Amino acid sequence: MGDPRRLKKKYTKPKVKFEQSRILEEKKILQKYGLKNKKEIWKAEYGVTRIRKLAKKLLTVSEEEQNKFLERLSKQGLIQAKSVDDVLELKIENILDRRLQTIVANKFKIPLRQSRQAIVHGHVKVSGRKVNIPSFMVNLELEKTVEFLGKNIIKPKKKEQQKVKEE
Repeated sequence: MGDPRRLKKKYTKPKVKFEQSRILEEKKILQKYGLKNKKEIWKAEYGVTRIRKLAKKLLTVSEEEQNKFLERLSKQGLIQAKSVDDVLELKIENILDRRLQTIVANKFKIPLRQSRQAIVHGHVKVSGRKVNIPSFMVNLELEKTVEFLGKNIIKPKKKEQQKVKEE
């Protein structure tokens, strides 16, 4: 019969396929965050547009709801906004910085590709559970509970090994 849920795409493809400026910008982001493919960038862009749409709708709503929205964004660690207008300045980088892959790389001082591999191989725990999804969104509370299972996996690079031998 099939699954009763209707699964929807969580991203939108660019309207213009071969736009050089966009392609170059996406390549820079791919290298900076160690992403697998451009679909991950498109998912982040979709998330940003969704949050911006919510912010635009909340401009006309009561301050209580606006404060709840801003509090939720600050708990997620996306942006420290004082008003809904500040949320419109949200960028793709804010979302990509909250991914598990980026947080593991920054916390344990390892390359992004290596952090992605460690996550996929199940060497990372978040609040006591193994997580093998590099795109897992980590909020500020969960960031404290991120831990590495195997310490032998994180090895210094060859240049660092030579420095240790010399000393």
